[in-house]
Formats: sequence, C-alpha cells, structure tokens
Amino acid sequence: MLKNTVFRQSRVASFRFKLGLVFFSFSAEALIAGFYIAVTRSITPILLIASGYRLEDILLINGFAGLFSLVIGLTLYKYGSRRISKLKLLMVHVLERTMWFTIPFMVGNKVLLTLVYGLAVASTLPTSIYMQTTILSSFNNMEYRRIVSVRTALASFSSILGHVFVVLTLATLSGQGKYLGLYETAFGIGILSSIIIALTPKSAFKNRVPMVRNGGFEAEVKATNTFILLVAILSSYMLLNMAWTPRLMYDLKAPDYIAASIGLAQTVAAIGSSFFWANKNSGTYRYALIM
Repeated sequence: MLKNTVFRQSRVASFRFKLGLVFFSFSAEALIAGFYIAVTRSITPILLIASGYRLEDILLINGFAGLFSLVIGLTLYKYGSRRISKLKLLMVHVLERTMWFTIPFMVGNKVLLTLVYGLAVASTLPTSIYMQTTILSSFNNMEYRRIVSVRTALASFSSILGHVFVVLTLATLSGQGKYLGLYETAFGIGILSSIIIALTPKSAFKNRVPMVRNGGFEAEVKATNTFILLVAILSSYMLLNMAWTPRLMYDLKAPDYIAASIGLAQTVAAIGSSFFWANKNSGTYRYALIM
C-alpha cells in the first residue's frame, strides 16, 4: 500500500516537472521569437524601398505572398494531420526562419524575391498552426490560458526590444550592409528559438486533448462572419502599412529609421490598447470599428 502511494506521488511529481519544463520551453520560445519576428517583419519593406522597389512592386509581391498563404492554408485544412510531432513542428519552424533570412539575397531579382518572400510569408502559417495546436493539446483549460497570456506578454516585450534594435541600428549605421546585419542577427536569434523547440520534452507532443475541427451550424456561421470581418480589417491594415513606408521614404524623404519608428509606435500602441479594450463590450467595439 505504501509502495503504491509513493509510486503514485513519484509519477505525479514527474508529470508536474515535465509539464513545468514544457511551460518554460514554450514561454522561452515566445520570448525569443518575438524579437526575430519584429526585426524581420519591420525591416523587409524598408529594405525593398531602399533597394529601389516601388509601391506597385511591393503590392504585387505581397499579392503573391497572400496567394501562397491561401494555398498553404487550404492544404493544411483539407489534408493536415491533427497530430503534430516534434519533428514536424521543428521542420516548419526552421524553414520559416531560413526563408526570411534568404530575402536580402534576392532583392536583385524581382522574380526570385517574389517567390522567396511569398514562401517566407506562407511558411508562417504552418508554424503558427502547429505551435498553437501543440500548446492547446499539451495543457488543460487553466494551464492553456496561463501559457497563452505568458507567451503574449513575453512576445510583446521582446517585440518592442526588436523594434528598438532596428531603429537604433538604422539610425547609427550606414550602407546596405546594415540591412543584412539585421537579418543575420534575427536569423541567429530565431534559430535559438528553434533549438528550444528541439529541446522541449516529448511529452508536449502526445496530444492529450482531443482536437475538434467542426462545430454546429451556428458555430460555423459565427466563424464565417468573424473570418470575413478579420479579412476586411487585416486587409485594410496591411494596405495602409504597405503604402505608408514608400510614402515616408519616397515622398517625404524620411530616413529609414523614421520609417522603422512607425513600427515601434504601432507595437507599443497595440500593447497598450489591448489592456484598454480588455473589458469593453461588443457595442463599444462596433463604434470603434466605424470610427
């Protein structure tokens, strides 16, 4: 009887220890990845403008990137497996970082750049889906809420650091080499987050929580309406972002670090606004969208 009790207590302690390691791994991954994402996403449009690309070129490149993402998303939805292995997550994790690192080497060829940039943007989709699926299946409801909140806070913090790093680098260095240096730094830090995934205990990939794809008719309608709303909002947001950088650098003759500062301001404002809107009702959201 005593042996069984000790054995059960030992198993519970071992499970909690492994769960703690998984929690720490996913938290550390978000902290490091936030920096890498902030640098690569903010510096790419600035690099394209500095390399002579016009607004119509950037719109075309992003159009192909959206098309690639749509194809990848539909493929994952129709044929993707519900079980995510560590190898599968690690492969898409490293692939995404490699594709973004390749971008500055392709700016001399518009066709290759369009292809590589499209693949880089599209590769973020399976990485995000696999990561979220793994996290969702690794924790129960309370633990899942906690890990999501911790990851969001850490990613936001490191994102601000990434934007500050970009602004300071662009403001203090000159020449095209500074852009490559930013990509190299982001790639090295991004691979570090992949190493953390590789070291994550295998218990995180056992998919203890069943994944449900389909809901009732009402849930499907709500999901469709939400999807249309998000597409409209994100499309307008992306169009404004793509047009704003060329406007600053071409028309207003602003230096690149000023354009990068816009991204920093947006990140800080987004973090602050998330606290502001946390307890607002749906009616207030509607008025805000109209405004």
